[in-house]
Amino acid sequence: MTNPSSYSESAWKQWHSGRVDRLSAPEGWLSLVGLDFLPTTSGQTLSFGGADADLSSEGFSDQRLGQFVLDQDGWRFQVADEAHCTFDGQAAKEGLLRTDADGRSTELRVGGGVLVLIERGGRVALRSRHPQAKSRTTFSGIPCWPWQQSAVVTGLFVPAEPESTFQAENALGEIEETSLGGTIRFAWPQSTSETNATEVETYELLGTANSDGSLFVVFADATSGGKSYGGGRFLSVAAPEDDGRVTIDFNRSVNPPCAFTPFATCPRPPQQNRLPFAIEAGEMTPREH
Repeated sequence: MTNPSSYSESAWKQWHSGRVDRLSAPEGWLSLVGLDFLPTTSGQTLSFGGADADLSSEGFSDQRLGQFVLDQDGWRFQVADEAHCTFDGQAAKEGLLRTDADGRSTELRVGGGVLVLIERGGRVALRSRHPQAKSRTTFSGIPCWPWQQSAVVTGLFVPAEPESTFQAENALGEIEETSLGGTIRFAWPQSTSETNATEVETYELLGTANSDGSLFVVFADATSGGKSYGGGRFLSVAAPEDDGRVTIDFNRSVNPPCAFTPFATCPRPPQQNRLPFAIEAGEMTPREH
């Protein structure tokens, strides 16, 4: 059985405090300062750092830090003579950079920041982080609706057939095929204007399974684009009970990273997860947005 104390106001306050800490950490999402899609022709060279660099991001040193070179094995970084860098913690003057296509990207640290290569829509991009990012240094917290017990509802998880997928757009406008973990069915009360009575209707949300059995959901509702972020919100739902029951705490609906920075590539809600009613719980549109 789900522990009720896990879904209390005090538990939410503690969780939200941790959420803010993670978001605003020196290498959290607020530290993003660049997203540059790279060319595909072998032999290309792009300089990084310095006033006349091909690639230069906020917060990094004004001096030249090195250059990216594309060869038959992929992108390499060659550090400038006067700079220092590490590849996954190991100091070197040059190194091959893995993307996140088959696991974890190589972590290149140089100029006080972190650089990684990611693959999105079949293209390779350089993602840059720096603790002096303005989005981090000017961060003033996340506005939220007050916690409310009515936003905690019980649903039923229906697992998907093996290899099932669904389609959703991302922040770059690309359509992504996403693994479907299953469907969450839940009831939500609706008021009828004619009789001022309350009717309970059932709705569904598609979720992606996480390694710990929990479910990741991207949804939109009638507040999206107004009181809440227009690109939808993220929600994590704890692993189902043995009988398939799940507890959905909409108080823990959070803004995606792209609500705080233009350098994220967040998924948007699939059509199936666009709810026709307002969920006035969880995080609201960021003040900085």
